Amino acid sequence: MLNEHKSKDLILNHLINGLQRKGNYADSTELSNQLNLDYEDTVYLIDELGHSGYIRVQDATNAATGPIGLRLATITAKGKSFLKYGGYSKVQAGERRERIWTIVKTVAGTLNAIVVVCIAAWGVYIQAEANKKQERFNDREEIKSYVQLLLPILKEQVKKVDTIKVTPPVPKK
Repeated sequence: MLNEHKSKDLILNHLINGLQRKGNYADSTELSNQLNLDYEDTVYLIDELGHSGYIRVQDATNAATGPIGLRLATITAKGKSFLKYGGYSKVQAGERRERIWTIVKTVAGTLNAIVVVCIAAWGVYIQAEANKKQERFNDREEIKSYVQLLLPILKEQVKKVDTIKVTPPVPKK
């Protein structure tokens, strides 16, 4: 069977174009043969089109024996209008476009979330690096303060050393 939407459009087209006989009704066997569709598929599609209101469906009957197992179908004004404006093929294309758009929005949202997470991770990394630099700066400041404390002591020690007189050792003979 063709795609369901194409098969439904075929049936609607056939009912519009080929019903100048039999009181404007086509039977399910005739539709199946002329459109080269499986009979059971044709009956299913006729019922679907009938439930949608695009065709009128009734069971064929014999006055003497009752129902004869065929479905008779004719297109309604709603069906003609529906087919005129694109039919099931247009509906199918719109649904496909909507599915693609949903996928595109989902992918875009996912990519956006990934970018946000990456930017946040980068921000954490930058902050960690800034903290390391601050720690090194603080360490330098601490060393400077120790040097400031020790400098007067060292100067005093240097003065003491300068005042000590050292005599060179006498070599032994």
